[in-house]
Amino acid sequence: MSRVRTSATIARSPAEVFAYVTTPRTWPAWQQWTLGTIGDTHHSLDVAERFTEQYVMGGRRGGREWFVRERDPERRWTIEMHPQGGGSGTLTYEFSADGAGTLVECEFEYDMPNVALRVFDALVMRRRVEAEAAEGMRRLKERLESAEPALGRA
Repeated sequence: MSRVRTSATIARSPAEVFAYVTTPRTWPAWQQWTLGTIGDTHHSLDVAERFTEQYVMGGRRGGREWFVRERDPERRWTIEMHPQGGGSGTLTYEFSADGAGTLVECEFEYDMPNVALRVFDALVMRRRVEAEAAEGMRRLKERLESAEPALGRA
């Protein structure tokens, strides 16, 4: 199992950041690996809701289904994914007030579907995923601090 962690402090309230991050239609605007989302993605998703993401991550292109496993408004959101071709992963966002803003902590855990891809991940892909995740967090901060985002319900 590979694990990638990122974080940022964003000058917005936990409610605003939570609503934005948990609304998948916003992902292409800040997460460069998201090409698009399919399904009812125009609101902050609740437990048991699903959507599909088309992505390019670490040099791999594909689709993956996400399932919301946990939702604690303004505090924590956990989703599970199952990509085409196998493997699995969990993405957890934690939100906490930090001065006049919000500390967002993200942990992405994933498992590759076979030994060859696990080796490729260890040698090449994980570094790419770490860099892409850090860039996504930087873009999220920039986007939320520079413009009035369209927010879903919290």
